[in-house]
Amino acid sequence: WHWRTAGRVLAVLSIAGALLAAVVAHGGRSTTSGPSANPLRTLRAALGRREVRRMLAAYVAAWIAYTSVLVYQVPILTGAGLTLGTAGAIGGLRGFCQVFGRLGLTGLAERHGSGRLLRLAFTTSALGIAFLVIGTIPAGIAFGVLAGVTIGASSPLQAIYARSQFDEGDLGLLMGLQGAAMGLAGGLGPLLGGVMRDASGTWTPTILMAIASLALGTWLLRPDDTTSISTVDDPVVAG
Repeated sequence: WHWRTAGRVLAVLSIAGALLAAVVAHGGRSTTSGPSANPLRTLRAALGRREVRRMLAAYVAAWIAYTSVLVYQVPILTGAGLTLGTAGAIGGLRGFCQVFGRLGLTGLAERHGSGRLLRLAFTTSALGIAFLVIGTIPAGIAFGVLAGVTIGASSPLQAIYARSQFDEGDLGLLMGLQGAAMGLAGGLGPLLGGVMRDASGTWTPTILMAIASLALGTWLLRPDDTTSISTVDDPVVAG
């Protein structure tokens, strides 16, 4: 059916999902928060907090890594000697495993804290991406499973963790700020990865960039000595 048909099907499904959400949420209104009274002041206040800046920087670093790998995973695997069909199957395995990264996540976040789990997800993602350097089928499967599960877990964990950092009354606006930061990273990741590939003639620098970006994200999310981990890492318990 070719990739264009697949793209059209995905576009139709996205539109259908958006329309369904609009119907289901019609007239819905939060009982705890509304529109921010002063959006610009709210944004300045949020960005003035060190922990918020660190969180956003960590998310940007992580999504530079994720998007560069998601875009180039098949070329990386075929460049290592795998056939196109095998590389595509490994990419499909990685996407399928994302589902398992979301299972039971709320309970785990309540027990262990979203911050701890997010740092673990970033670290495990880096380990999975490192298997791309090996370039064999078993290493590709290890990449698909480890990176798939942890990428799947990272997105909801980032939302849970961000909720603990933002004021409840401005949650919608500030989650939009988070989305903008991650969108910027989504554009930068493939660009940087492609430039590195063209400049070096190999995918190794792109892989190493992804690993380093995830390591940076993990480091940026480290808890402050003066901050209660249970409060910051676990919004369900805290709130």
